[in-house]
Amino acid sequence: MKCKHLKFFIFLFSLFVCQSCRYLPSEIPLTEIQKPLEDGSDIIINLTPDVDTLKLYKSVSVTYTIDVGLRLIDSIEFFLDGSKIINVSKEAGNSYSATLPVPLLRNGLHELKIITYSTSNSGSIADKVNAAKYLNEYSWPILVNRNAREYIKFTAIESVLNGVKLSWYKYDYNNFRKHIVTRFSNIFGQNKELLNISNPYFNTIVDEEFIEGDYVLYSLVTYLDEDFATDTRLYVEEIEKPGISINSDRTFDVSWSKSKYLHNLKSYYLKTIIPQYGFKEEFDIPDKNQTSVRFNENIGFGANYGIQLRYIPKNYTGSNNFDVKGGLTSFGLGDSIPSFQRGFLIGGKSTILIYNDGKFSKYNYSTGQSIGSLTVSPIESIYQKFIIGSPNGKLFGYFEGQEFVIRNSEDFSLIKRLNINAFANNAFVCIKMSISNNGILATVDAQNTLRIFNLPDGVKSMEKKYGSPFSLRDAVLSPNGKNICLKLRNNIEETCSWILYKMEADQFTEIGSSSKNGSDLESTLYFSPVSGKIIYFNYQGMYDYQVDIVNEQSFEVEKSVKIPSFFVPIAYDYFSDRVIAQYQYFPTRKYSLMYDLKTGNHSFVVQFVGRECILFDNGIVYAGNGRSIKVEDHLIQ
Repeated sequence: MKCKHLKFFIFLFSLFVCQSCRYLPSEIPLTEIQKPLEDGSDIIINLTPDVDTLKLYKSVSVTYTIDVGLRLIDSIEFFLDGSKIINVSKEAGNSYSATLPVPLLRNGLHELKIITYSTSNSGSIADKVNAAKYLNEYSWPILVNRNAREYIKFTAIESVLNGVKLSWYKYDYNNFRKHIVTRFSNIFGQNKELLNISNPYFNTIVDEEFIEGDYVLYSLVTYLDEDFATDTRLYVEEIEKPGISINSDRTFDVSWSKSKYLHNLKSYYLKTIIPQYGFKEEFDIPDKNQTSVRFNENIGFGANYGIQLRYIPKNYTGSNNFDVKGGLTSFGLGDSIPSFQRGFLIGGKSTILIYNDGKFSKYNYSTGQSIGSLTVSPIESIYQKFIIGSPNGKLFGYFEGQEFVIRNSEDFSLIKRLNINAFANNAFVCIKMSISNNGILATVDAQNTLRIFNLPDGVKSMEKKYGSPFSLRDAVLSPNGKNICLKLRNNIEETCSWILYKMEADQFTEIGSSSKNGSDLESTLYFSPVSGKIIYFNYQGMYDYQVDIVNEQSFEVEKSVKIPSFFVPIAYDYFSDRVIAQYQYFPTRKYSLMYDLKTGNHSFVVQFVGRECILFDNGIVYAGNGRSIKVEDHLIQ
């Protein structure tokens, strides 16, 4: 009985087991497997670099970290543009990394996709047989630009209300580390680091310490993983030129515009730029709203002055004489005329023949009109003193290469090109030249040789070499070309003589002479185009002169005035026989002297400044800086 009951129990248990496990594990049909969830909504992921869009300049390793909670990670797959990345590395914890090979990718947009498979870790039969999985899929856009480094540069530098705004391209690529922006100033002590930041999205800043006139170099240095890249921009805002108003007493008023950046202004600094023998004056004005001031030092005549305005930045303690752009106004006393480097009066025409920067022209000072011009190759300064004119201004000559060119000032027509032996072994040896109204040309060279040429044929009519103990220093022809005055130094006796000769054929006949001890380097003489007499600036010694009117037939002095020491004769009016003497010593004087050789009287006149070419004719003085005055209007009582 017990046996029957036991057998029946075993039968029932076997039947129960068979009903519970209908299939072996390998026989479970797919219809019986639970599908994995499309997203594991309770997992946490992290991608490094942590950005919405990966911007790549070079290859980068991306790290994917996932927290699946109680689940288990089964596998991770990385895809780039749909192609599976084979080399995926398992890092510490639930982190996985893969390298994105930028050199193998085209520039442009790509896609990184990461798929994670995880199990429920529930212990179910389906879980155990790997038949129940969860799938998580994430995608990131990737921008590849192997030329991105070229965009590490400023995009704009512009003036704004409170300073200078600097902008540059946003560089948010994977190799970025930091930006440093620096201002390098021409003003001592004004260099400054404006920005040092590791945020790639910060790409603009305002320099609030800029001031007009300053030459500033802005530098952008971008540090990258492998090295750094730089861009620099020069920035300057020109200071507006100040206005000048000259008063009747030769003081002058200056006006200017206020700085745009008053918040960074300490003061306005104004200073005169003076010619030789001028007087300086300066003002440092802390009132930011002041825009004018009077300069009380009287200006002189004969060269340009300048006013330099500078804006001094706040907290600056150095010298105010730093370089700036703009703020400079040049001005001069007198009426405006064309400027010139060399000039000659053309007799009876109210006209000046002038040369300036490769151009000859004529200026009629009675009408204020320029008449005709001739353009030549610019004449070097060493040869400019050999631009010569005849006493009446009808002929003029200049060097062009190794030839001496002679032209008619009436229409600039060519008279002759001459080889006057001014060069020896390609070295320039000519020291003095003179030309007469009728086309006789005399030259003196450093080898003590006098040469005479006749125009228009250019024939050399005389060549005479002076030997020891004489040194030939100068030769001046009379207006009619019949007389010549030579300056000879006797090196043994240490005397210097001016000797007037009459020229007949190839012979010289002495008319008269004047000698003195010493080298007499400074004495000069001219034949008056009006009277024909000799005007002799007679050097007496250290800054001592007298001016003589000498008879051109006998070489006897007819009139003479002694010029006070340190006053040097610089211009002579052949019509009125008046001479202007400039004070050329320091401390300088605020006036010049004008002597009338007919009466011996003198007047105090406006101070002559600088060393420009000066012409004096019929009471009007013309200066090479492009100004003229009627001298009687500038007498000093």
